Amino acid sequence: MSTVSITRRLTGPTRPSAAEANDAIRMLVEYRAAQPRGADWPAEAYEFLLSEWAEAVRREDTGVTAGRGAARGR
Repeated sequence: MSTVSITRRLTGPTRPSAAEANDAIRMLVEYRAAQPRGADWPAEAYEFLLSEWAEAVRREDTGVTAGRGAARGR
């Protein structure tokens, strides 16, 4: 699995829930931990996933419908 495939799971016409974004962050950390020592940290992928998680938390805190059924708007 690559960082591209991890972040690609969260792209599309819907926004991920906070739990889905958190799972993707966990997968990214596990992916990085399996890489050889000295490999670069996938900063762009982590920042993307973290922003998706933060947005999902805000949606859920404000009562906006979250999860795979929510409209993706940017």
